[in-house]
Amino acid sequence: MGSLDDGRLALARLTPVRHAMDVNAPPGTRWSNELTASLIQSDRPSEVFQAAALCMAEEFASDGFRWIKSRKSLERRDDTGRLERMSLEPGHRNRTGQLIEFAVGQLRVDDALLEEWRFTNHPRTVVRTDSVLGIVCGTSCYDLARVGFNNKVILTRPERRLACLGTLCDQIKEIVLP
Repeated sequence: MGSLDDGRLALARLTPVRHAMDVNAPPGTRWSNELTASLIQSDRPSEVFQAAALCMAEEFASDGFRWIKSRKSLERRDDTGRLERMSLEPGHRNRTGQLIEFAVGQLRVDDALLEEWRFTNHPRTVVRTDSVLGIVCGTSCYDLARVGFNNKVILTRPERRLACLGTLCDQIKEIVLP
């Protein structure tokens, strides 16, 4: 014969779980309570994507990155005009309650001094359009699978969002960031 606790557990399994995690971030949580709550409680893919991006911006703020919503990228600049960008790509099949995913799509480094030099010394360089004169390097993160970087994160289930996004951030720190 089962105990009362067994009955509650069975009932909990039958009850639809909207957001199973406590939105008051436990000690050791990577992100602020407000960001954690937003990530867990959001339903629409665009809201989940924005909340995840803001969590990542907080995670990488100490490295100088900030979220640029209009470009869907995390970017950092230095005093010399160097710009490093991680572009985030929401999944094109995202649907509320079905699938919510995004990927770190591209890494790119631009340098204002290099752009100026290439512009001034145009005949001595490879012919490029003006819009790409400052690119130092760029790569698709899809190419980094060979070194163990899983650039996609699935955030469909609210109770798994913190762990999944945390894993992506750990991989970015280990593999992607110089």
